[in-house]
Amino acid sequence: MRTLYRFALGLLPLVVLLALLEVVFWVGGMGGDEQLSLSRGFDRSAAYIVPDPEVAGGFRTQMWEVDYLEVAIPPKTDAKRLILFGGSNTQGFPEPVLEMLLDIARPQDRWEVVNLGRSGYGSERVSILLEQAMDLLAPDAVLIYCGHNEFMERGFRDQLAEQGALSLTGKVAKRFMRLRTMRLITAQLEPDLKDRSFDRKPEPRIVGRDKSYRTLSLDDTLSFWRAYQANLRRMCETARAGGAAVILSTIIGNDFSSPYVANINSELEYDVRKAYGRLRRVSLEFFPERLRRHLMPPVRLDQPDWGVTLRPEERDARLANPPAGARVVPALRTLTGRLAAMPATDYTKARSIEGAHWSDPRLWTSAVHELLATLAVLHARDITEDERAQLRRADEGYGRALDTVPGHPQALYEHGLVKYLLGETDAARRLLRAAADADRAPRRGNDVSNDLVRAVAASVPGVELVDVDAVWRSRVPDELIGYEVMTDVCHLQPGARTILMADFVRAVVTASEQP
Repeated sequence: MRTLYRFALGLLPLVVLLALLEVVFWVGGMGGDEQLSLSRGFDRSAAYIVPDPEVAGGFRTQMWEVDYLEVAIPPKTDAKRLILFGGSNTQGFPEPVLEMLLDIARPQDRWEVVNLGRSGYGSERVSILLEQAMDLLAPDAVLIYCGHNEFMERGFRDQLAEQGALSLTGKVAKRFMRLRTMRLITAQLEPDLKDRSFDRKPEPRIVGRDKSYRTLSLDDTLSFWRAYQANLRRMCETARAGGAAVILSTIIGNDFSSPYVANINSELEYDVRKAYGRLRRVSLEFFPERLRRHLMPPVRLDQPDWGVTLRPEERDARLANPPAGARVVPALRTLTGRLAAMPATDYTKARSIEGAHWSDPRLWTSAVHELLATLAVLHARDITEDERAQLRRADEGYGRALDTVPGHPQALYEHGLVKYLLGETDAARRLLRAAADADRAPRRGNDVSNDLVRAVAASVPGVELVDVDAVWRSRVPDELIGYEVMTDVCHLQPGARTILMADFVRAVVTASEQP
């Protein structure tokens, strides 16, 4: 006991000093940003961009596992250079279209659009890439569209394991590392990106998710969103300090895609969790089976299911053997504004059919046709009186389930679909968007992440916000974004990407005219 007392007494001066430093840094406004991004874990001295050995003054990326996907950046000319940053959505943007639209909007300028989007990259990696691009590529403007991959990258998994997020030691460590003193110390220890080695390649991205995501609490999820906000702010400040105009965009998510991770708080009493599970199972049984089999659990579509990212030989094989009924395309919902009409597009990154945002239906897998047929029934609310009566019982059951465990993502989503089928659109919208917000490891933009984007744009001088989430919601029925313009939870249909490029143009021009 005496030894423990002496040990505690010996620590007292250190605790007092730490408390004094915290007060000093708080008064001085230092160390307030959450600099310890929970997505850290990447080699910041690795080079994402290297000199092109075949083109004097040119550069090329080295962030892919295959050479043909690397991006070649020519030497800088008098054209205004706009660089796009983000994940797979950005990678799929048709930069020739954006370049053409910018030339039309500003004929007195000449534009060069460089797309540095990389599938699977979260904001931590995008921020490293942006800092290197600012140092080497001299962009006149940057456009940032990211936020879908914050729960995909390896740094998340590694640090979750290292910090022992669910252990008492891990929780204490996380609180300790949030002190302003520790943030400032860590910022000083962080390597300078200019010390990178062109010979060292970045770590390959992780494909898929591991089971650690299933243990996330909502507090853990919000911690990662705060890290995302800090990364966005750092990118904006870095680009502005380097003299580039900055366009920051909210991101679009599919409201009719269910949450990816919807665990129940393990700290809840067993009886509470058991009661909730029973209420939800009973409620789900009342949902019409002909709709349930495609929506609960959902058919998980990806871009290849739509034929969007196929190689030429794969595309030819599907066209030669399309699924039965491939030419029958069900009508979903009527769009408005720019989304209401879409001429056919035909270029590498975005092919669509006349009058729709979709790709050629002959390229779709049978899963796409089945899901769209189900969604057509959902949107038409084509249900019988017996099914309506059953849905009323499901409505009551989900209400009781959410009273038992408030805010559970999957119950919010399922309850939202029930309300939607019953024609209670305001309630359906609230529930579906709340489900996206409560997702423990989301792969889409939601109101939480998009509000952070808006806050960053408002807090960094000179940043131009493109609030595409708000704009696109005004163009779809009930302000709910769905498969009319989405291939899955977060990726846009081919034709929709063209519309998004048009939405970006005004913001790019406005930002570029600022001093």
